[in-house]
Amino acid sequence: DESIWAESYDRELSVGNIFDIQADVTGQIAAALRARLTPDEQRQVEARPTDNLEAYEAYLRGIEFAE
Repeated sequence: DESIWAESYDRELSVGNIFDIQADVTGQIAAALRARLTPDEQRQVEARPTDNLEAYEAYLRGIEFAE
């Protein structure tokens, strides 16, 4: 196994920016891999699944439970 991306990421996490941080980290990893995202992939990265963080957490718990 080999690490490809291991940057430090120091940004305050809040309900308002969690998905922005996720998109930013995804972009940094793609750049490190020299990957080019298609326009559809870029839209998926930038999409906000919800503005309700509690709903998103419940959704993630449901996925974990289903697995």
